[in-house]
Amino acid sequence: MKQIGYVLFAFATSISTFGQASIDGNTLQPKCQLALATKAEASKFTSSEFMDASFCQGYVAGVLDQISGAEGTTVPDNEKFCLAKIPLSQVIKVVYKYMNEHPEQLHFDGARLIRLSLGKALPCG
Repeated sequence: MKQIGYVLFAFATSISTFGQASIDGNTLQPKCQLALATKAEASKFTSSEFMDASFCQGYVAGVLDQISGAEGTTVPDNEKFCLAKIPLSQVIKVVYKYMNEHPEQLHFDGARLIRLSLGKALPCG
């Protein structure tokens, strides 16, 4: 019975997180910092830290999937990028570095920050 309570609590918590209109850089940045932890560091994570690191990984991967499925849409030049076959961990490093270098943009939507960071680091042409 106790396990059911934990599952319901986790489900209710995830609904409140995913029910938000958008995730901004202020929310995404600390989660992505956790996602960049070494294996030794990650082995000491609390369950909340593990969920936050996983959230960053899933969010960034989801934005990349959304972008790859949106061919033919109009994107500002500073948000265009050519994504070679690089691992997700490298993409997260690029995104995290960009957010650290541009704290004035942390109020931007997380998806936009991902596009901006990749546009700067991996421009086409």
